[in-house]
Amino acid sequence: TSFNPTNQALTISGYEVDDTKDLIASILPPVVIDETGSNIPAGRLMFSFKHLLSRVRFEIENSTSSESNLGIKIDDIIIHGIKKGDCTYTLGNDNSLNCTWAEVTKGDYVYDFGDAVIGPGKGSLVEHFVIPQNNDIDITITVSSYVKNGETYSNTPTSVKTHTVSLNHSFSGTDGDECWKEGWVYNYLIKVGATASYIKFDASVSDWDYDFSGNNDQ
Repeated sequence: TSFNPTNQALTISGYEVDDTKDLIASILPPVVIDETGSNIPAGRLMFSFKHLLSRVRFEIENSTSSESNLGIKIDDIIIHGIKKGDCTYTLGNDNSLNCTWAEVTKGDYVYDFGDAVIGPGKGSLVEHFVIPQNNDIDITITVSSYVKNGETYSNTPTSVKTHTVSLNHSFSGTDGDECWKEGWVYNYLIKVGATASYIKFDASVSDWDYDFSGNNDQ
């Protein structure tokens, strides 16, 4: 990590996401003190921190009726995207803060939903910090379905389906077409039929005061 005071740029090189940590930074506008020292700031310095990562969340819903005896299990959701990057965080002339990421290496984000079978109407939520990126990203979902016998589900799945869905985002938000933008949370509700042959995506993206919703049927 280095800081260039001439162009007010903070550089973070080769950063790799660690899901136990967020990544935030702040740059204060420079203060020029006159010869008399009369304009030395009094009191506390106020830092305004900015999130440099995105969060991507997947929630699963078994969309069968509540009377159904079929359950689903998500073996994994895998996203292949930028896993390590170089971040440049700058303070603009208008004191705006700008964050850009450049790819170093790609890899898999694996969303592990565990071994629990999701009954009708029930959901499971998993999320990751991710490096912001504009790429069209393919995700792979492996879904198994199970029949319930009495109070327990069978140990052997009745069907196993693997789906690949492209997240070629075209959100017409205030910042143009983005995939994952820093400081934003991307929520995907995946509705799965218990035969594992139908998946519906409901997508929303938000920071603390902006919302967009849309859907992508596969």
